[in-house]
Amino acid sequence: MKIRPFFLLQMLLLCTLLVQGGCSSSSSSSDAPQTVSIGVLAPLTGSLKHIGEGMQVALEIGLPQVNRRLALEGQNFRLTTVVKDTASDPQGALMALLALKAQGVRFVIGPVSSAECATILPVANSLGMILISPASTATSLAIAGDNLFRLMPNDNSQGAGTAALMLKKGFSAVVPIWRGDVWGDDLKASITTAFQNGGGTVLSGVRYTPDAGAYGTELDQAAAQVSQALSTYGAGKVAVAMISYPTESVPLLSGAAGRPALAQAGWFGSDASTLSPLITASAAASAFAAQTNLLSPIFSREDAVLPLKGTVLIDRALREKLSQRLGRQADSTTFATWDALWLAAKTYTAGGISADSETLKTGLVSVAKSNVGLNGALVMNAAGDMNKGNYGFYSIAASGSSYAWQLKAAYQYELLATPQVVDVSEPVLKGLTPPAAEVKIGALLSLTGSQSYNGQSVRAGLLVALDNINTYLTRHGYPVKIALEIIDTASDADQALNGFTTLADQGIRFIVGPITSSECQRVLPAANSRGVILLSPSSNAIQLAQPDDNLIRFVPSAVLEAQGLAKLMYEQGVRSLAIMARNDIWGSDLASRTGSEFQALGGSVITSVTYPTDTTNFASQLTTLAGALNTATPSSSAVLTASFDEITEIFLQAPTYPSLATVKWYGSDGSAQNERLAATPAAAAYAAARSFTCPIEHVFIQHAPQPNSITKLVIRDDIREAYSGIPALYAYPAWDALWIIVTSLLDSEWSTSPAVLRSAVLSGSDNYIGMSNFMGLDANGDRKYGDYAFFSMTQGTAAYTWNLFATYHYHPALYLTPKITYP
Repeated sequence: MKIRPFFLLQMLLLCTLLVQGGCSSSSSSSDAPQTVSIGVLAPLTGSLKHIGEGMQVALEIGLPQVNRRLALEGQNFRLTTVVKDTASDPQGALMALLALKAQGVRFVIGPVSSAECATILPVANSLGMILISPASTATSLAIAGDNLFRLMPNDNSQGAGTAALMLKKGFSAVVPIWRGDVWGDDLKASITTAFQNGGGTVLSGVRYTPDAGAYGTELDQAAAQVSQALSTYGAGKVAVAMISYPTESVPLLSGAAGRPALAQAGWFGSDASTLSPLITASAAASAFAAQTNLLSPIFSREDAVLPLKGTVLIDRALREKLSQRLGRQADSTTFATWDALWLAAKTYTAGGISADSETLKTGLVSVAKSNVGLNGALVMNAAGDMNKGNYGFYSIAASGSSYAWQLKAAYQYELLATPQVVDVSEPVLKGLTPPAAEVKIGALLSLTGSQSYNGQSVRAGLLVALDNINTYLTRHGYPVKIALEIIDTASDADQALNGFTTLADQGIRFIVGPITSSECQRVLPAANSRGVILLSPSSNAIQLAQPDDNLIRFVPSAVLEAQGLAKLMYEQGVRSLAIMARNDIWGSDLASRTGSEFQALGGSVITSVTYPTDTTNFASQLTTLAGALNTATPSSSAVLTASFDEITEIFLQAPTYPSLATVKWYGSDGSAQNERLAATPAAAAYAAARSFTCPIEHVFIQHAPQPNSITKLVIRDDIREAYSGIPALYAYPAWDALWIIVTSLLDSEWSTSPAVLRSAVLSGSDNYIGMSNFMGLDANGDRKYGDYAFFSMTQGTAAYTWNLFATYHYHPALYLTPKITYP
């Protein structure tokens, strides 16, 4: 509708008077974070109530996650939401907007309908309020430079997809029945243009008054046009395009059932009604929809809808959490609301909470470009709308004594040169008959001893994954819970074997762990013998890279680490290397391979020594290193250690040998981010003075032009919370490992065959993207590729910390040649 200038002037004057008592942020003290209000215009009542319910759930779950992240980043503000009911009405949206302005709100999530957006946009522009709509799609609202940003593509995409599916199904003519507002008019026009461009005929159709309640006259008119088209084009050639809200779709579908001509047409719906529980709750409407094979589109990120196959597990975990809270499958508007809340927080973080509206608008577009949310890439076009996406088409079918929505087709145009319509289907759930109500997964973790930091970190990753997985199983009706049986190996190989026996005696088929390669080496023969699959999130000894055994490792073998270490040292000007390593399978492997890689680059290994794994006196080894370095050039020489927690003792004893203090020191993944070293001032000071630098597989590298994943950030924070600090990076492949174990059990229908289970893990890994990115495994059961982050010990203002120094990239699909980058 149009707003009269006098009425608009009155509203602006009223708002100006009200806002004098309102403020967008508050703080009880100068030190406490300020509270910034985000407005929400949601249809909590009215014809779009089902969308408002999803929005509320997105806010309930998203707000604590956002504020946790702001606290972790040390930001000086926190968000709160002020939710106003628009009653699914444009005038209700306008009054709610003015109420938000009176409270000093500047960022608003909503409204959802294009009619509401069209009504309030002039006011929002005048008041400098920024609107982020999670659902508006009308093409006429795609306006560059205004204050409306939309986390959906405009309806030219939906129109093109709907027309393409009609044409693919063989329809030659279409009769539109559409809601008489800006959204209905625009979508009808988009479908008409696309269908006619494809060679089809669009009849005049019927435009109805929104929320009229009864549509007998309109249905009679539509029936007459369908009859005319059937006589011209024949049976199976005429479609009806219904562009309506759920409260209108129910009487339209129910009323159409009494008109035989309409039952002879194929019916198509629109996104406002797709997945609505109101329609499936009506037996009459659902029966007619099923009879006429109604196909109704909605913007979708379902795995089957996407053009590139593969399940992003981090997205699945969060979507399932939202759906569980909602009590039904959450739709793209729910996800867009969650995304919008994060964009608001990130925009304020980038521009400051006092930034003016133009700065915030520019910042919003920039932030959206660099982030991926639950609805995928959030890149906006010049009009401030989401740039691209995909649509799923759902039908309604009988499900027992009720009706349910089912995925039937997809319109794909994201990442494709030419859009396409494809037939798809709901994923078939496997493993619905588990062997028991509780299935145990074992874990052999170094909760104490020299690898306690890694072991405790892995435990945190597993606990978060366990909660995510059981949420998924419950929501999809699986009569089973997954339980973890965790045993502390104390970082000792013999205790690891004893723990393995305890778990295997319980009939456990999968075990996460052990942590170290020496523990894996000790346990593996028993695992092979008893048919138990080990999934280690951290072992990387080269000798353990063997095909057809029962050890699967979610990190690459140490070959990649050795290559990265050698390349970094050589790039840093090191030409002479003295090596000191633990005398176990991991230390010996890594020292030998790194030395070979370093020599292949042109460097020289001047000495290499090992030490017993249980020693605390390193005098002999340090004496040998010092002697070799006495005649070396300090500026081009370095020490490399392959150590665990004992690196602290090494640095406490090293100052006795002057020549060791003149060269750089490098470490390995066993020492990377070591908490004990950072907390021991004397050892940390020596390490920092020697620029001690260690690699570890890094799961948070963003490969240009890949944006940042907000969902990954949330799961990362969940794991950080479970650990009560910053965990070792091995926590994240552990999260992945538990997911892959459970998906393998489901896919194999709970098989007990070691060969079947191993095969399920190897094949399944290629189909999933997790916290540690792509999880593809090679024939040896090891990670195919990855990145290594190099962390250096640095003296901070109050303590010693590990800081990112460089990154070694090994992704053949992305980089033809491995490379090192520096921040």
